[in-house]
Formats: sequence, C-alpha cells, structure tokens
Amino acid sequence: FDGGECTGSGGGNIYTTGVITMEKVTLKNGVSKYAGANFRVNSSDYASVTLTDCIFEGGNAGSYGGNAYIADQATITGCTFKNGNAATAGGNLSMNGTAAVAIENCTFENGTSGSVGGSVYLTDASNVTLTNCSMSGGRADDGADKKVFTYGGNLYSKSKTLTIQGGTYENGAAQSAGNMYLGGTTATVTGVTFKNGDATLKCDGTTNGNGGNLQSTSSCALTVTGCTFEGGKAMR
Repeated sequence: FDGGECTGSGGGNIYTTGVITMEKVTLKNGVSKYAGANFRVNSSDYASVTLTDCIFEGGNAGSYGGNAYIADQATITGCTFKNGNAATAGGNLSMNGTAAVAIENCTFENGTSGSVGGSVYLTDASNVTLTNCSMSGGRADDGADKKVFTYGGNLYSKSKTLTIQGGTYENGAAQSAGNMYLGGTTATVTGVTFKNGDATLKCDGTTNGNGGNLQSTSSCALTVTGCTFEGGKAMR
C-alpha cells in the first residue's frame, strides 16, 4: 500500500474498527489530516490487531501516529516502523486505548513529533509489554517555533503498567527525556541499553531539560534492573 491519503480522521492506507491480521505487508507514504497516516484502528467491541513482519514507512499525520494509530488490543511482532511524522505525538506509532498491548522484536527508526513521543506514544493502555525492541533517532521537537516543551525523543509512555525487557534505545532527542519518558502508574525496565539520549533542545529560550536517557515522574513506581546507560546529555 503506497501513498494513500485521508482528509478526514485517519487511515490514509488502511482504516478499520474490526479484527485485522497482517503479515509481511508494507504500508508507506500515507497522509492523514488527523491520525494513523498509514494505518489506523479505532476502538470498538470487535477491534483486535495482529501485525507480523510488516513495514510502516514515511507516514505523515496531522496529530497522532505518523505511521500507525491503534486504539485497541494489539500484538505486534517483528515489524519495522521508520521515518514517520506526527504533528503532536507518536511519529512512528501511537497507542491510545485501554486494552493490552504486546510489542516484540520490533524496530522503530527516525520518528518525529511536535510534542511528545518522537517515535512512540503510549497512553491509557492497561498493560503494555515491549520485548527486545530497538528505538533510535526519535525526535520530539516543535521545530522553529520552540513554543512547546517536548518529552520522550524515542518513547513517551503513560500506560498504567509498562514492562520493558531487553532492547536498545538510542540517539533520541527532546527538550526533556531524550530517549524515554515514563509516567503512568508502574514501569519495570529490565536488561535495556540506553545510549546517547539528548535532553538539551531549547524551548523558547529555556534550557531546562531532565533525563538525557530516561526520565520518570513522581506518579510512576519505577523498577530498573540490569540496564546500561551511556552518553546521555541534559541541561538544567
């Protein structure tokens, strides 16, 4: 699927509210006025998503999920998301729903957003698991205006329960939380490598930035085990 365009709410290449299973499918260069430029799944009593070995590339959304926006339960395995852009959140992927989400052995590259989650934005989901995933080159930056304070160059999460096992998160950039921002209720991070996160982007003349590689909020009970942190930059 190549070059689909939606001038409404989303799904330039594919839109559904039902059960969908895709394997070895490529979606690229979709455009959406709102969300999910390449792929959008809205929440419903029937929605369920299974994605295996798919490629999502070059989507451009006016708000959320440059490559994909999913608002229901999902199992995503071995997929690649790259070069997506969203004006608000989740340049490569935006997850916005209350169901469980499992993402395994996936690659996220060079996503950009104008506010939070340059590459991936997770919110509201009750239980999210990221296993052996890699995220690199994500950037949360509103560009020349510099009016919005941005968070989570590679990943921004406010999921109720988040479990991250293995993988590498590197070269993310934002005004705070260069690689990863963790809110929500509970987060467990095990065996992850963090590299070269940059939390020094300026916002309207302000240079405050926290957590070059990782930032968590006071509301989030965070457990970190067996992780490696290197090369992070922050400014305060």
